[in-house]
Amino acid sequence: MLESSLLLPIIFGGTLAGMVHTTKAATRLASTASTAGIANVGISIAEDVTVVVATLLSLFAPIVMVVVVEVFAIIFLAVVPPALPRAGPRPAEIEGEEQSQRSSLTLNHGLGKRA
Repeated sequence: MLESSLLLPIIFGGTLAGMVHTTKAATRLASTASTAGIANVGISIAEDVTVVVATLLSLFAPIVMVVVVEVFAIIFLAVVPPALPRAGPRPAEIEGEEQSQRSSLTLNHGLGKRA
């Protein structure tokens, strides 16, 4: 059985891993789209260097690494959710539906008066 003391680290670790993967995938997609893949080698090297630095910070300066992770999480949450498509209809679609409903009601109401 999973100990309760391991539950939070597993949840936070999985969340952080998902955030890092999303950032990495979005960066690679943007790089490939804008540079036709030419910058991917440099980005891959930068990712490897970042992993080494993050590992060393985690081992020798964990407080600094906690601050770095918090800053990353804040930036991620500020940038990614606005970039994601929203669920549900957009305001313009709702407005268009309301106008079409109004016009059909007007037509039906007008037909009702004539008859």
